[in-house]
Amino acid sequence: MTDCYVLVEPFAPEKLEPVPIEDVSMFFGDSGQLAQKLEGFEKRDAQIEMAKLVAAAFNEEKILTVEAGTGTGKSLAYLVPAIMWAKKNNQKVVISTNTINLQEQLIKKDIPFLQNNSSLEFKAELIKGKHNYLCKRKLFETISMHQQELFDESERLKGESHIVEWAARTKEGSLSELNFVPPDDVWEKFCAENDICLKVRCPYYNECFYYQARRRANTADIIVANHHLLFADLSVKQDMPDTMGAILPPFKHIILDEAHNIEDIAAAYFGFSFSKSGLIKLLGRLQHSKYRGRGVLPETVMKLMSIGKTSTEQVTIQKLIDHINNDLMPYRSKVLVTTNSFFEELEDSIKSLASHYGKTKGENTLRINEDIQASPEWKTTVKPVIEALKKELTTFNKKIKEVAKLLELFDTPTKKEIEFNIITIKALIRRNDEYIKKLAFLIEPESDNVVMWFEWTRKSGALSYKVIPLDVAPLLVESLYSVHKTVILTSATLTIEQKFDFIEERVGLNLLPAERKSTALLQSPFNYDEQVLLAIPFDMPEPVSPKFDGALSNAIFDLVSLTDGKAFILFTSYYLLTKIFEELEPQLEGRCITPLKQGDMNRHHLLEQFKLDVHSCLFATDSFWEGVDVVGESLSSVIITKLPFKVPTDPVQEARAELLKSRGKDPFSDYAIPLAILKFRQGIGRLIRHKTDRGIITILDSRIITKFYGKKFIRSLFVSKPVIDSRLNIYEKIKTFLGSSPST
Repeated sequence: MTDCYVLVEPFAPEKLEPVPIEDVSMFFGDSGQLAQKLEGFEKRDAQIEMAKLVAAAFNEEKILTVEAGTGTGKSLAYLVPAIMWAKKNNQKVVISTNTINLQEQLIKKDIPFLQNNSSLEFKAELIKGKHNYLCKRKLFETISMHQQELFDESERLKGESHIVEWAARTKEGSLSELNFVPPDDVWEKFCAENDICLKVRCPYYNECFYYQARRRANTADIIVANHHLLFADLSVKQDMPDTMGAILPPFKHIILDEAHNIEDIAAAYFGFSFSKSGLIKLLGRLQHSKYRGRGVLPETVMKLMSIGKTSTEQVTIQKLIDHINNDLMPYRSKVLVTTNSFFEELEDSIKSLASHYGKTKGENTLRINEDIQASPEWKTTVKPVIEALKKELTTFNKKIKEVAKLLELFDTPTKKEIEFNIITIKALIRRNDEYIKKLAFLIEPESDNVVMWFEWTRKSGALSYKVIPLDVAPLLVESLYSVHKTVILTSATLTIEQKFDFIEERVGLNLLPAERKSTALLQSPFNYDEQVLLAIPFDMPEPVSPKFDGALSNAIFDLVSLTDGKAFILFTSYYLLTKIFEELEPQLEGRCITPLKQGDMNRHHLLEQFKLDVHSCLFATDSFWEGVDVVGESLSSVIITKLPFKVPTDPVQEARAELLKSRGKDPFSDYAIPLAILKFRQGIGRLIRHKTDRGIITILDSRIITKFYGKKFIRSLFVSKPVIDSRLNIYEKIKTFLGSSPST
């Protein structure tokens, strides 16, 4: 060989420019950019340390787990080095949060502050799921097909007409812009959907709200998302690595804030659920049960009738119209009836089985384990119903596929007229196929690493079936840590007794080589011993005592009266919350204190009302234990009614406990207690959000001082000397604390 020609130049290895650690340190220093622009700036050593650690994690492509106490300023501590890295290397960084509250802080406060008050020039974009955007194609299809109905006086159609009016003036087309919350089935008529999207073939592609947002995201340096969207994206990529349906733009660097939540969120997105309401909704998309002219099948017929008047394929079109009208739509009605019948039978069988296996009337779940599946009741009453429903859906899907195939045979002009109908029918076929696969999984599970259970609502009894991975750690290694170069996990609550062992095991960090990861524990700058009175009355009955509810009611009334409202009362049970609230509501109102209850209005409005009314108190459960910031006098007291242990008979908790036991661990000490401590730390962390905040935390669960594990909870507290005394003595100490001035 005498000559050699280069046809394709080899790819040069990627050259990355590290972020200078000294630049990061200077940014947060006494003479740095923050000091120059931020009024009342105080240098925070923990913030500087965290920013340096984050920069090093980017430079060295490591996985960093960092607990940063409240007041550290962690959002700026990770934003600044992330922006520097993104700009230097032309690579995106995804910042994922669990709560809307933190998302809004990043997008509306922290990021604009850096853009307006620093030399950092960067673009940031908030990413929402496709379902959050208005689809112009669906909008105009609805208007053209059902214009007269939009003026119907029914509340449902009024909602549709409001969306049509809003669509004419919206700039972003985002659901969050609406001044009302439409029912899911109403919004579904107008929203963008990934599998019912013509993409570049759509006549509205260039002006599509979703793709406009996507184009902005493609040019952004920082992408802000939530954990649900992130794990939906990771789940899609795991199932279909080469898919074009990825939710987020390509990225290799992630910051997970509020990372203590990722085990449960990841489990939900790597699992699936099946419900009667979901299946009924799918059948309604084919043809509406009440408005018979609505749905893709009758709308396809209407279009075909219009096309058939002038088409050369008139005979073929009429045959297909007759087939849809006389065969497919009547069969859809039959499937709807049989689905309702099957689910009624299934609900009765599952509840009977639950009762047989010792479930009490108040419980609303039944875990499907080997014992249940081997039982005669399962084999003779449950399994046959599931198989019959699967068979019915399979037959129905074959009929829909026949229609889809016939629609594809039309010539190009006709097919172009009904293109949107064809893609919608195909999407619904795929969704029905997914339901069939889910039913097949219930009959013959394909994996041992799953928890399966039935769940029914307490009010309506509506049944659903859910499956999640039993252990998400290997899945997180595969889909998160192994395919992303930098992963930073941060929260104010990641450690148990100042150790990361528990969270590392739960989210798979313990499976990684030591050289790939690092940890840091950064203390809050707040002076909790000065700012907080932490009270534990020793004369409260234990929660199992019949006297507990009465004592709890009295203690809450006394404590809320002492602070004249200004209190969060945090429960672990909505049943107990409602009972105590109903007892105390008239008494509190008699003292001119406004009692608010979670569930009476949406979470955002409830929190705003609490902030505005300084003489209010909020009775709340799970979601208010975290992700809520109330700075100032509006919140002066946090009352913990019970230590937040998960219900041990919950299917997920029960299955995880069995797995731990099989690995030689103690499920209570090694799982239930640490999990409760993390939740507990989140709850008490609601009180002090600023260095000027002061207040009282009262723990009304005496197990914290009577049980062996109580010391673990106390050691997790940020106050060195809790007050343990009788209720009456504690009330006097609270009065003294409230009457005193903060030390200088």
